[in-house]
Amino acid sequence: MLTIIFAFISFLGWGTGDIFTTFATRKIGSYNTSFYGYFFGLLLASFLIPFVNGWQNFSFSMILFTIILSIIQILAFFAYNEGLKIGNSSLIGTIAGAFTSLVVILSLIFLNEHLTFLEIISIIVIFVGLFLSSIHISDLRKRKSIMNRGVVLALLAMIGWAIYFTFIKIPIKEAGYFWPTYVTSIVGSLFFLLSGPKRLKMPKIGIRSGFPAVFMASALLTIGSFSFNFAISKGLSSIVAPIAGAYPALFALLAYFIFKDPIRNQQKLGMVVTLVGIVLLAYFSNN
Repeated sequence: MLTIIFAFISFLGWGTGDIFTTFATRKIGSYNTSFYGYFFGLLLASFLIPFVNGWQNFSFSMILFTIILSIIQILAFFAYNEGLKIGNSSLIGTIAGAFTSLVVILSLIFLNEHLTFLEIISIIVIFVGLFLSSIHISDLRKRKSIMNRGVVLALLAMIGWAIYFTFIKIPIKEAGYFWPTYVTSIVGSLFFLLSGPKRLKMPKIGIRSGFPAVFMASALLTIGSFSFNFAISKGLSSIVAPIAGAYPALFALLAYFIFKDPIRNQQKLGMVVTLVGIVLLAYFSNN
């Protein structure tokens, strides 16, 4: 049950965090949002160091593997932020959020995980609900809504996140859930700091500056990532990923109220179906 609880915390953290990320990218750009997202997350996580252990079990080869995964995740995160900046937020969020379907497939193939028939059905229900809640089916008939740069960036983010969130379980098994995530925050901060320091803006306190939003996004996304990694340290990635990865349904609902993105009856149905799928998966995975 602990696995399901932390998967749901990840669902809430990622869904609400992306609202603040969207606002921040539109104010300070994707590059600054990416850097400060990692940097603020690193600062917040540093306060937990006195309360965690496992660093002594983190071998050099596994640290190197984590760094490689982190670079892939960084590039995916940047592509996602850039996609949010230029594309439809609901569409970009849904495509990128579909990385969880790839996590399930990769986990079954490479991590030798196994699902029951009822768990598979529940996962399918979640993905159907996610599709209905986040995508306007009528928009799919419009070529411009599909073939554009924002969608390509979202697809790249989807693939990168799928690779990271599948194989990060390997170092987590060795060193625990904290240190691999902490290494990712360090690599992310250094990557953006060194690759374009002249593009970085000094933080401002003003509410409309975008920096309070990126701080909130960083806090929520960091909580979501730690919760995800803790959940997969206790259970199957193929169970955790569909629950946590259903966050675009929450994002679409919040985007309706905050960004005034249109929401239709089809999307409302999808949100209900997604919730039903999560409940079913939580029930069957604990029986």
